[in-house]
Order: sequence, then structure tokens, then C-alpha cells
Amino acid sequence: QIIRTLWPGHAVAHMIVPGDPGRLTSRDLTAQARRFLLMLHDLHPKAARVTDKLPGNGMWLGLIHALFPEARVVHCRRDPIDTCLSCYCFEFAGALSFAYDLESLGRYHIEMDRLMSHWKAVLPMPIHDAVYEDLVTDLDTGARALVEFAGLPWDDACLRFHEAERTVRTASMDQVRRPIYTSSVRRADRFGARLDPLRRALGLA
Repeated sequence: QIIRTLWPGHAVAHMIVPGDPGRLTSRDLTAQARRFLLMLHDLHPKAARVTDKLPGNGMWLGLIHALFPEARVVHCRRDPIDTCLSCYCFEFAGALSFAYDLESLGRYHIEMDRLMSHWKAVLPMPIHDAVYEDLVTDLDTGARALVEFAGLPWDDACLRFHEAERTVRTASMDQVRRPIYTSSVRRADRFGARLDPLRRALGLA
């Protein structure tokens, strides 16, 4: 119910999960996983890999691993204050009210970072850290590592992602049409003391 309320558009929200997830049997998990995979197949019947990039996915890695033991996770990381500033500047749809308050954003980032550390410690699922600053300064190395992690063959078109003509409806719809740029590294420096509430919440001031 929490998932359905906070992220009604999330794929997990369309699964039928009992009130007590601890009572899920292996049969329940198999049925739900099959239902989800059929939905993905209907959306992208020829896709070798499917990526769900919603920002709240880190909260559900335990459930994701239980449903899809072979799933791989790409943990996108960036300088914390730049990450929060990027969220603050975008008007998200849905119940993401924490993104509109600097202190709330900082606290949310801290807790999500703790949660990801927990998942890495307890889940036997592959998790690859993709660091923003490294990617924008050396795309070739970062992209090759990411493609290898996904178990896919390398294609030079990965370096020309901005030339793709596919439809994009996410917050990055403008960025994916541009070549890699570094102007957003340390973007928060431009805002000086106006971001002090965020710095305090992140423990940086």
C-alpha cells in the first residue's frame, strides 16, 4: 500500500503483494515475477535488457532481489550536494514532496545512502557504482564497464547515445539529446550560502 500510494506509476505498485510481505511464499514470488516479466515483454518484446531508473528504486531492492534473483543494479552516484540540487530544480510528478525542501532533501539523501550501504552488505545481488563525475570525464571507460556489467556486447553507438531517436519521457529528456558535458560538475558552488540549509542537512557545514 505504501508503494502504491507514494509511487502509483511504479511497476512494483501494480503487483499484488499481501499485507505482510514476510508471508510471501516462493510460489507467490514466482507468480508475481512472471506477471511482471509478461508486462515488460508486452512493452518491449525484443529488449535484451530493461532498465527502470525511478529515483526511489533503492528502497525496494530487497523485494526486487526476492522476485528477480538474477537482477543487476546500477547505483548512480554523484556529489551529494549536486545530486540534491538537481532534484530541487526539477518538478517531479507524484508524492516526492521532500524534493522541494533543501533540508528534507539532505536528510533523504543521507538515509538513502545508508540504505544502499545496507543492501550492499546483506544482498548477494551484483551492484555496480556508476559515478557521475567519472562518467562525464571519461565516458569510454565508464560506458564499457557499465555494458560489461550488464552482460552485453560492446557497441560504439553507446558513445553516441545523443544521436538515438527513441522517445524519452523522464527528467533527463533534454540531457540525453546532448553530448556529454562537464558544466554541471560542482554546480552547487555557484549558489553559495543559499544552499547552506542543504549543506547542514548533509553534514557538510
